[in-house]
Amino acid sequence: MLLRTTRSFNVILAGKRSFASIASISDHSFPESRNRYQPINFKISENATVMNAIRRLSSSNVGCLVTTDAKGNASGLISERDIINKVGALDRLADEVKICEIATPFNNVVLAKPCDSINDCMSKMIENDIRHLPVVSDNNGVVALLSILDCVKACVEEQDMEIELLSRFSQGLYSVH
Repeated sequence: MLLRTTRSFNVILAGKRSFASIASISDHSFPESRNRYQPINFKISENATVMNAIRRLSSSNVGCLVTTDAKGNASGLISERDIINKVGALDRLADEVKICEIATPFNNVVLAKPCDSINDCMSKMIENDIRHLPVVSDNNGVVALLSILDCVKACVEEQDMEIELLSRFSQGLYSVH
């Protein structure tokens, strides 16, 4: 399940501000108590129809899902762009097309690790012109799906924290030890 996070990415380490790694959120988990969003089931069977994917994307208000094979292993990604570009090219209806026919295979997907920083994730997204990044654990299980919006929110909150700290420092409310 994906828990979109915001404040969870901000940390101050030894008095030095830095971006947190994804893993530092809480022992490789994304606890509901630390975010403002509800859990999202971001996985869908590759044998489901594209119409099922459209319904899930719409009901969850997300732009991408991880596809899974019969064993439940990640097999690819399906995004809004895939649906728009590829279903139209097939000249078929969305309820006639299986997700596996249009999904991007997982071996072609750019991935993040829980230890990657938000800056690293944003760089991967920008360099590869993508808007979604699966976060994969050491045993190759998908533990989260980050969107570029998640990363931008984390950056904005990081800047807000920096402004607050600098304001307090300039007012003499913090001292350097």
